[in-house]
Amino acid sequence: MLAVACATLVTLVAVVVSTRNGGERDPTSTSKSAPLPELPSLVRASARYPEYRSLRHLALSSSSVVRGTVTRLTRSYREVPQGFSFSGVPRRLRGIVGVVKTDAIVRVERALKGRLAGTIRVSHLGGRIRGTRIILEGEPISRPGRTYVFFVRKLAGSRYGIVGGAQGRYEVRRGRLTLVSDDYESSPVPETLGGMRLATFE
Repeated sequence: MLAVACATLVTLVAVVVSTRNGGERDPTSTSKSAPLPELPSLVRASARYPEYRSLRHLALSSSSVVRGTVTRLTRSYREVPQGFSFSGVPRRLRGIVGVVKTDAIVRVERALKGRLAGTIRVSHLGGRIRGTRIILEGEPISRPGRTYVFFVRKLAGSRYGIVGGAQGRYEVRRGRLTLVSDDYESSPVPETLGGMRLATFE
């Protein structure tokens, strides 16, 4: 998942460098006179996830399942996956290569699996950094003020990641679970949970 998004940004950087250099200048040059290439204002990326064949399978893959309301979003940040190689990436561009993430601060209202309580940080792929907005297809960032059911797994530090992308997150509207993306509507778990009454699920 992370490698896919990261590869997208690395490819983007390589294309911009090649275009700006006209295919003549060495892109690894560290000359102070060489300007930092301008990145586009919008980048669309995608991530791959295993398809969960049942609600039980998704729940077993999650350390916690919670219902909670997003209170705010953090500033977006970049994260370089462990083991990623910067070989071929110009030295002066390495500061903008990585996976862009945004954390949602979630007030837990009920723990359906596990014992999470209070507030938690749920990481989302995508966001805005250095003037560029990165959108993950089928994975809109959760919105402040809205309530969701999250299937999550513990990450490093105090953060949690959503299991299975859009398969592991459902917005609560009028007492029902709704899909956050139509990309997975025919997958087994979303097909089961989409439209289900929250009371029935809980």
